[in-house]
Amino acid sequence: MVRMEGDTLFLSLFTAGRPEAGRRTPAAWCRISQHLTCRYGQGMDTSGQPTLDEIEDLFVALVEGRLTRDEVDRWAGRWVADDGLDWDYVSWWALSLLHGIDLPADESGGYLHDDEQVRAWLAELRRRRTM
Repeated sequence: MVRMEGDTLFLSLFTAGRPEAGRRTPAAWCRISQHLTCRYGQGMDTSGQPTLDEIEDLFVALVEGRLTRDEVDRWAGRWVADDGLDWDYVSWWALSLLHGIDLPADESGGYLHDDEQVRAWLAELRRRRTM
Protein backbone atom coordinates (compact mmCIF):
# COMPACT_ATOMS: atom_id res chain seq x y z
CA MET A 1 0.00 0.00 0.00
CA VAL A 2 1.23 3.49 -0.81
CA ARG A 3 0.11 6.80 0.63
CA MET A 4 1.20 10.38 0.15
CA GLU A 5 1.34 13.06 2.80
CA GLY A 6 2.39 16.33 1.23
CA ASP A 7 5.59 15.60 -0.66
CA THR A 8 6.39 12.44 1.31
CA LEU A 9 5.71 8.96 0.02
CA PHE A 10 4.98 6.16 2.49
CA LEU A 11 5.06 2.44 1.69
CA SER A 12 3.31 -0.09 3.85
CA LEU A 13 5.02 -3.39 4.50
CA PHE A 14 2.68 -6.29 5.08
CA THR A 15 2.81 -9.45 7.09
CA ALA A 16 0.83 -12.44 6.03
CA GLY A 17 -2.15 -12.04 8.45
CA ARG A 18 -4.21 -14.99 9.60
CA PRO A 19 -5.29 -17.07 6.60
CA GLU A 20 -8.77 -17.49 8.03
CA ALA A 21 -9.18 -13.73 8.11
CA GLY A 22 -8.40 -13.53 4.40
CA ARG A 23 -6.38 -10.35 4.74
CA ARG A 24 -2.91 -9.02 5.26
CA THR A 25 -2.07 -6.67 8.07
CA PRO A 26 0.38 -3.79 7.87
CA ALA A 27 3.61 -4.54 9.69
CA ALA A 28 5.08 -1.07 9.37
CA TRP A 29 4.94 2.11 7.38
CA CYS A 30 8.24 3.04 5.75
CA ARG A 31 8.77 6.69 5.05
CA ILE A 32 10.72 7.49 1.95
CA SER A 33 12.29 10.78 2.84
CA GLN A 34 15.04 10.85 0.25
CA HIS A 35 14.23 12.84 -2.87
CA LEU A 36 14.03 10.30 -5.67
CA THR A 37 14.62 11.53 -9.18
CA CYS A 38 14.26 9.80 -12.48
CA ARG A 39 17.75 9.30 -13.85
CA TYR A 40 16.47 9.70 -17.39
CA GLY A 41 13.48 11.39 -18.81
CA GLN A 42 14.27 15.08 -18.77
CA GLY A 43 15.43 14.86 -22.38
CA MET A 44 12.32 13.15 -23.68
CA ASP A 45 10.10 14.87 -26.15
CA THR A 46 6.33 15.21 -25.80
CA SER A 47 5.76 11.72 -27.22
CA GLY A 48 7.70 10.24 -24.31
CA GLN A 49 10.54 8.92 -26.42
CA PRO A 50 14.10 10.02 -25.70
CA THR A 51 15.74 12.73 -27.72
CA LEU A 52 19.13 12.42 -29.35
CA ASP A 53 20.57 14.41 -26.43
CA GLU A 54 19.40 11.75 -24.00
CA ILE A 55 20.69 8.93 -26.18
CA GLU A 56 24.09 10.64 -26.28
CA ASP A 57 23.94 11.06 -22.50
CA LEU A 58 23.66 7.30 -22.14
CA PHE A 59 26.75 6.79 -24.29
CA VAL A 60 28.60 9.28 -22.08
CA ALA A 61 27.38 7.63 -18.86
CA LEU A 62 28.54 4.25 -20.15
CA VAL A 63 31.97 5.54 -21.20
CA GLU A 64 32.39 7.31 -17.84
CA GLY A 65 31.32 4.20 -15.92
CA ARG A 66 28.23 5.79 -14.36
CA LEU A 67 26.01 3.13 -15.93
CA THR A 68 26.65 -0.53 -16.59
CA ARG A 69 26.37 -2.13 -19.99
CA ASP A 70 23.40 -4.10 -18.74
CA GLU A 71 21.57 -0.93 -17.65
CA VAL A 72 22.20 0.76 -20.99
CA ASP A 73 21.18 -2.33 -22.97
CA ARG A 74 17.91 -2.66 -21.06
CA TRP A 75 17.13 1.03 -21.48
CA ALA A 76 17.81 0.97 -25.21
CA GLY A 77 15.97 -2.33 -25.66
CA ARG A 78 12.80 -0.80 -24.28
CA TRP A 79 12.87 1.85 -26.99
CA VAL A 80 13.97 -0.42 -29.83
CA ALA A 81 11.08 -2.80 -29.06
CA ASP A 82 8.43 -0.05 -29.21
CA ASP A 83 7.07 -0.27 -32.75
CA GLY A 84 4.82 2.75 -32.28
CA LEU A 85 7.64 5.29 -32.33
CA ASP A 86 9.21 7.09 -35.27
CA TRP A 87 12.96 7.68 -35.15
CA ASP A 88 15.27 9.83 -37.19
CA TYR A 89 18.18 7.95 -38.77
CA VAL A 90 20.87 9.03 -36.28
CA SER A 91 18.74 8.25 -33.21
CA TRP A 92 17.86 4.79 -34.54
CA TRP A 93 21.49 4.10 -35.43
CA ALA A 94 22.64 5.07 -31.92
CA LEU A 95 19.87 3.14 -30.15
CA SER A 96 20.69 0.07 -32.21
CA LEU A 97 24.28 0.26 -31.01
CA LEU A 98 23.28 0.65 -27.37
CA HIS A 99 20.86 -2.27 -27.57
CA GLY A 100 23.19 -5.24 -27.39
CA ILE A 101 26.08 -3.30 -25.87
CA ASP A 102 26.36 -5.99 -23.19
CA LEU A 103 26.80 -8.95 -25.56
CA PRO A 104 29.64 -11.19 -24.41
CA ALA A 105 32.50 -11.94 -26.81
CA ASP A 106 33.17 -15.36 -25.30
CA GLU A 107 33.50 -17.13 -21.98
CA SER A 108 36.40 -14.89 -20.93
CA GLY A 109 34.04 -12.20 -19.66
CA GLY A 110 34.91 -9.66 -22.34
CA TYR A 111 32.37 -7.88 -24.47
CA LEU A 112 31.77 -8.20 -28.19
CA HIS A 113 32.28 -4.44 -28.47
CA ASP A 114 35.09 -3.25 -26.20
CA ASP A 115 35.37 0.12 -24.47
CA GLU A 116 37.46 1.54 -27.31
CA GLN A 117 34.69 0.68 -29.79
CA VAL A 118 32.08 2.33 -27.56
CA ARG A 119 34.18 5.51 -27.36
CA ALA A 120 34.52 5.45 -31.16
CA TRP A 121 30.74 5.14 -31.52
CA LEU A 122 30.25 8.12 -29.22
CA ALA A 123 32.66 10.16 -31.34
CA GLU A 124 30.82 9.03 -34.49
CA LEU A 125 27.47 9.99 -32.95
CA ARG A 126 28.78 13.45 -32.20
CA ARG A 127 30.13 13.75 -35.74
CA ARG A 128 26.83 12.64 -37.27
CA ARG A 129 24.92 15.16 -35.15
CA THR A 130 26.82 18.01 -36.77
CA MET A 131 26.03 16.90 -40.31
